Formats: sequence, structure tokens, C-alpha cells
Amino acid sequence: MALEGRAMPLWEIPLPVGAKNVRLELPDGTRAPIRPAFYRPGLEGDVPVLALLAGDSFVGDTLEGHWRTFRHDNPEAYAWVEEGLLKLRLVASEEGTADFLNLYSLGLLPLGAELEFSFKAEDIPSSGEHYVSIFVASEVKTYPSDGLQMRFILSANGVKAMVSKRKAGAWETLWSSPFYQPPYTANCRMRLGPEVAVELDGQAVWSGESWLSPLSWPLLWNVSRSTEPVVVSYEHLSVSLPPLRVLYELAPEDVGKSEVRIFDTMGEEGEGAWQRVLGPGHAFRGDCVLENGLLRMRLRLGEATTSVATFYHPEGEGWVENFCLKGEDWRPTVASVEKIERVTPEEVSLLVRLEQASGDRESLNRLILRLGRPLEWEALSGNPRTIFRQLDQQFGATIEVFRNDAVDPDYDAELDTDNWALLADSSRSKVALLASRQKIRLLKAHTPQIYLGETLLVACRPLDWPFLTEAELAALSAGAEVDTGLVDDSGDSVLLSSQGDWVALYLTGGSELPPGRYKLFLRAKQEGDAEGDLGLSARNLTDGRDLAVPPGQVAATPGQEFSYLVLPFEVREADEGDTLELKAEKLTAASNSIWVDYFAIVPVADGWRRPQDMAHNAMRPVELAFTIVPR
Repeated sequence: MALEGRAMPLWEIPLPVGAKNVRLELPDGTRAPIRPAFYRPGLEGDVPVLALLAGDSFVGDTLEGHWRTFRHDNPEAYAWVEEGLLKLRLVASEEGTADFLNLYSLGLLPLGAELEFSFKAEDIPSSGEHYVSIFVASEVKTYPSDGLQMRFILSANGVKAMVSKRKAGAWETLWSSPFYQPPYTANCRMRLGPEVAVELDGQAVWSGESWLSPLSWPLLWNVSRSTEPVVVSYEHLSVSLPPLRVLYELAPEDVGKSEVRIFDTMGEEGEGAWQRVLGPGHAFRGDCVLENGLLRMRLRLGEATTSVATFYHPEGEGWVENFCLKGEDWRPTVASVEKIERVTPEEVSLLVRLEQASGDRESLNRLILRLGRPLEWEALSGNPRTIFRQLDQQFGATIEVFRNDAVDPDYDAELDTDNWALLADSSRSKVALLASRQKIRLLKAHTPQIYLGETLLVACRPLDWPFLTEAELAALSAGAEVDTGLVDDSGDSVLLSSQGDWVALYLTGGSELPPGRYKLFLRAKQEGDAEGDLGLSARNLTDGRDLAVPPGQVAATPGQEFSYLVLPFEVREADEGDTLELKAEKLTAASNSIWVDYFAIVPVADGWRRPQDMAHNAMRPVELAFTIVPR
């Protein structure tokens, strides 16, 4: 059965819990072994997820979570995202020394795929060389045994493009260009079929019989032999994938685990009395419950209520209430299932009508829950004002903006496309994560709201990182003071009045702050007008590595009223067990005063095990035809 999927930049193919001996069947009939890229913990076991690369449009200002570093020799070289570009700063620690900056994507590329990208180099070194390349490789190694490489060589002579073949551990140059002077741009297409072909700026430069593996890893493979830094960029990475079939084996005891289910509560609270809905002809006698092992939603049917739906996350052996969906415009609302469109172990689709009890407002919505995915909530028609609400305190965030109702005066703030909102309760024990393919509107209380034609992706889970820490509870330097006299802070604030005064968080990598990419939002203000007087930094104190992206302290300027100062940073697997420092320090002797209210740590690409990446990845749709077949 063909399934429609939606994911970008990864094409995620969740499989049932316990799936083994997984094979990817290619268009030519080849069945290639493929391992799950990651697992998502669920109520009945870990959901295995296959990952194929679907492209990357480099949104926001941090790399998407699917990019992983596997060799990074010089900390002065690094990668970041800026204004829709993936940028690489390349530099060697010593002249002539080969320093690598290598990344790979969790998403594989099968034979039959096409890869297209745009490359730009504006500078060249006066001595030494930098190699920049996209390497379609058989394995994640500095020197894979087999692969196809599109390489750009930057030297004092200019920029040279080169197509290289790697087979059985040996290099072969297939084609090379003359040297071009910067600024240099190139658009490249790599066809990975039974015949491999490479085009540069619309011109075929090489083709030949394939030697590539059925499944390849996309590598960003870069090496520097010059101490003169250069910055290069990729504008986009586009992938076209062929029709595929996924085959797997499932033991009898694993049949039915993590599948998508829909229940009728039959008017009973005890789950033992609930009736499973097996087809579209069912008429509900109680509430409607959807679940897939990662998320449960209970839709209240037939009664006027201000909490139309309640969402739950798995914890231990049961479900824990996480957040609720308020009625139309906060008023008592009646929900009804107008149509059950589809019921399979992989997907349930419903049409749900919401009507205000007063009759003033109504909407028709489509709810889709898929295997291993967040819930999709789409407003189809009518006049929807459906509001997602955490039980208590909440904060809103996108890849661009972090908002709080104490500081943002806008009543109806419309956030641009490709964004998400984060809602945490005041106990900081659970979190809801919502992503939108169109836009998220945040009301004055900053609760995400869905409007006509929009779709939200909904996921939730326990909080497992220190989302918000009041500054007075952090570590303080000798000169820093707790100020209890302000009325516009969230609790108390820390006053920094002298050069070198600081306030800092100290966390253990892994156990207190899991690997992932984050933004530190520091709520601060100043009395005075000193520019660049508050330094924000993120460091691993155990090994001295700078965690900021890009590395370096940010010299920020607080406003006259409390607002957010932002520092992107990354925690890697290598940081697990180390002491990490997030610090705000007064940098100058200017006669101004700075108050720090709190630290907020917001995940922006936070690792595949958390649902934020699941929702974030699912909100930008691509189309791929694939079939899942139990073997």
C-alpha cells in the first residue's frame, strides 16, 4: 500500500516497533539492506525510522538536526546557516597541514536519486589550498572506499571544479575545469542512476556506468591546507528520489505495536470499555481517542466545552496529560466527527467539525495521525479560531523569534512561514511542540492559534532539559547582586554594574543538556546606552571548546526595557559528561547597569529523539512514492 509522507529535509519512513531485516527495494529490483537512522521512544517500544535525504533549504540560523559532524580538526573552522545559505569557514591550523571539516546527513541517497546544489566562493587564499566538496559516499569515513565527489579547489590560481571517482580506495579524476577567478558560482546536478552523470551550470561534464553503492551517504567533505580563512556557501540542496519499496520482517509478538489506533470511549472512562474503531462507517457513542504510541489525543464529542481536545505523552507504562486544545475563540465549543476518511494501522484521517455553542463560529478540520509522526491538524473551511493552550505558563518560539507575554505588546502577532511554537507548563515538567507549514499566530498570551487553510503539526513529551532558569538561581560573580526591587521582571533579577560582573549556568552535557542545537534567550535590560556591553558565551569548560555557532562571544546591547538577547549554540555527543557554561558578562567599564532576568534554552534542531525535530521536519512537505510491505 502506497503511503503519502511529508518531511523535509529528511524523508522519514517510520516502521512498526520490532521491524527487522529491513530492505529498500530500488527501481531496478535491487534490495539493499538499510538500518534505521534513529528510533523514537514510544509507549510500546522504540519506533524505528528510516531516513532519506529530501533536500535542505537552510532555514533559520542553525544547521538542521540531520547534519552531523564526523571529523572536525580545527575549531577555527566551522559551519553555520545565515540568510538561507549554508556557510563554511575553512582554515588550517598550520600551513600545509590537512585539517578536515566533515559532516554527513542522516538521510541516505538511493540509486536513482538526483542531487542538485548551488555553490559560491567569493575569496581565495594567496597560498595553500582549500578543498570543498559534496561527496556521495559508501560510508561515513574521511576516505570512503567508494563514491562520487564534486570538488572545488580554492588556491592562489583561482577556483577549479573537479569530478572525482573513488573506487576500492583509489582516486580517479574524471573531469576538471580551468581555474576561474572569484566571485565564482556553480550549479551542479549529480544523477545517481545505473549511469552516473554530472552536470555543471547546465552542461554535461561526465557520465559513465555506475560503481556506486545501492545506498550512499551525502557528505560535506572539506579539507584545508591554508592558514588563510575563506568562507564558501551552498544556497540549496535539492533531491529527487525514485519510487521505492520498504520490506521488513515482524515477529508475531510485535504485530500491532505502535500502530495507529482510533477508539470510541463509549461514554466510559475506563479504557477496558473502549471500543476500537476499525472502519469508516462507525458512529461514535462517546469521545474519540487517537494514538500512535508517541502521542494520544482525546476529542470531546457532543458536549459544549472550552477544552475540546486533550493531548497526552507517554511516560512509563501509561499516558500523561500534556496540554489541551481550547474551543473556538475560547468559548464553549461542540466537536463532532463528520467523517472517518481512513483507518489503517499506518494512518487515521478524520473530518472534525467544531461549532461554538452560541452558533457564532464554526470550522471543518482534517485530523491525520500517522505511524511514528506528529498529529496534523488542518483548518479546511468555516471561520476557525482553534487555540492550543498549555495548562499554565507558556512561551512561544520560532526559528526567528522567542516571545513571552510579559514583553511583547502585539495582540495578534503573525509569524512567518516555517516556524514552530514551544509551550511549557509552569512546573517545567512537560512541553508541547507545534510546527506550522504556513504561519503561527500568537495571541497576547502567546498561545498558538490555527486559522483557515493552515496546518499545525503537534507533538508533546516530558521536559528533559532546563528550559527556563531564573538568573538569581544561577551562579554569580563576586560583584553581581540579586535585585529584588524591580516590578517588570519574572521573579528577581541579577544586577551587573561593574566590568567583569557575570551570571552563568553550569550544566552537565548529556544528562542535564542533551546533544542538539539550541538558542539561549537571555532576558535582560540596561539603564544607560552602552553598546555591546553584555557578552554572551557558551563553552565546554572540560575541554575548552567553544559551543557557540558560529564560535565566539557575542557582544550584545540590552535595551531600556526587558527584551531577549540570543546566542545559538550546539551540544555534541562528545560533550556528554563535561561541564558546560552559558554565561552573560558585563564587558566594559561604562557607567551603566544591566539586569538579567532569566535564561531560556530553546531547542531549534534538538536531536531526532525529541518530537520538536519530528514536528519541525514534518512541516515542509515533499512528495515521495514508497510502499511498505511486511516480508
